[in-house]
Amino acid sequence: MKCRGNVPFALGTCLLSNPFTNLPIWSMQLWLGNLIQKHLPVPMPSVLTNMETSLPCLGSVNAGGFIVGSFASACLLSALAFLLVHVFAATFPRNLPVKSRLSSPKLIKQKTAPSQ
Repeated sequence: MKCRGNVPFALGTCLLSNPFTNLPIWSMQLWLGNLIQKHLPVPMPSVLTNMETSLPCLGSVNAGGFIVGSFASACLLSALAFLLVHVFAATFPRNLPVKSRLSSPKLIKQKTAPSQ
C-alpha cells in the first residue's frame, strides 16, 4: 500500500535542499523583508539588525529583514496557492477526485441487506 505522505515530504526536501532553488528563494525573502522594513516600522531585536551585510543585487540586508521576508513570503505564497487551487476546482470540477457511488455507505448497506 502506498504511503500518502511520501510525495509531499520528498517534494519539500528537494525544494529545501536544492541550491538552484535556494538562492532565488533567499534573495526574494531578503528583498521582501527589506521592502517591508523600509515602509512599515517592524520592531526587531538589535542582535538581528546588527547582523548586516551588503549584497550586490539587494543592497544592505540584515537578518531581521530575512526573518520578516520569510514570514511574509510564506503568507503570500500560501494565499496564492489557496487561490490557485480553488480557481482550478471552480474551473475544472470534472478533474477533482470523486468517490465512486459504490463506496457510499448507504449503497453498501443496501447491497448487503437481505432481500425480501
